[in-house]
Amino acid sequence: MDTYTDREAEIGMTVFDIRLGLTVLNAVGSAEDPAARHIVEDLYRRTIQTHDGYAARECLAHPLFATFAPDRQAQDCRDQVRSCALGARTMPDGLLADLSTALDTSGTVIPRTLSASCDGSVDVT
Repeated sequence: MDTYTDREAEIGMTVFDIRLGLTVLNAVGSAEDPAARHIVEDLYRRTIQTHDGYAARECLAHPLFATFAPDRQAQDCRDQVRSCALGARTMPDGLLADLSTALDTSGTVIPRTLSASCDGSVDVT
């Protein structure tokens, strides 16, 4: 357990890190083991510090995490999932506008670039 809790989180590896912690929690296996509560606390801390909705969703889906996380921590994780709009099936207006602009731009640039590369006037390598 200490090997996991002493492990530094790596950028871009948040969900892996959380799943590793959940695996350690499974290995502890007993609700009576104080280590389980310690791991849940560490998982919560890592999840909240990274503001990662996927990590929060992984924690909430795990039965031992759900059992040991105090109501406030579970609510924080639910809020994090919601703030990331996971499962919302909608996109905030500002982000939708940015995405539409990027798609419009790429829809113009890509055909022009491909056409020019076929003419031999643009080196795309």
